[in-house]
Amino acid sequence: MKLIKIIPLLMLVSLLNCTGSRGLIKFNQLKHPTSMSPFLPSKEGKNLDISQELKIIKKIEISKTYWGILYGFVSLNSSNPFASKLNEEIEKANAYGAVNFKIRVDSCFINEIMVLNIFPFWPGCSIVTLNANLVEVVSK
Repeated sequence: MKLIKIIPLLMLVSLLNCTGSRGLIKFNQLKHPTSMSPFLPSKEGKNLDISQELKIIKKIEISKTYWGILYGFVSLNSSNPFASKLNEEIEKANAYGAVNFKIRVDSCFINEIMVLNIFPFWPGCSIVTLNANLVEVVSK
C-alpha cells in the first residue's frame, strides 16, 4: 500500500525537472570539407586519410549556450554561429578542412533547480560544444 502512495510522488518529482532549450544547428554554410571520421574527400574525389595524406595543424573547440522557455518549446536564440565560426577557424589556420568532428550537448546548472522548474517561464539551457581537428594535405 505504501508503494502505491510513493509512485505518484515519484512521478511528480520527475516532472519538476523539465526545463530545457531549443536550438537549430545547420552546417549548410560550410565552405570547406568537414567529416566526423578521420577521412576527407580530395578535390579529385579520392579519400584522404589522417594517418597518411592529412596532418593535424590545430584542434578547435567552439561552444554556444542555447536558451529556451516553456519547458524548451520556445527558443530564445537568434543565430547559429557554428558554420561561420568553423569557416573562420579553418581559414585563419590556412587548413584544408576539419576531421574528427564531434558535437556534444550538456545541460546547464539552471536546469537542476527543481522547485523553480515547475514554472513554464523559468528558462532552461543547453551548452552545445563542437570539437574538430583542422588538417592540411601533406604532399608526398
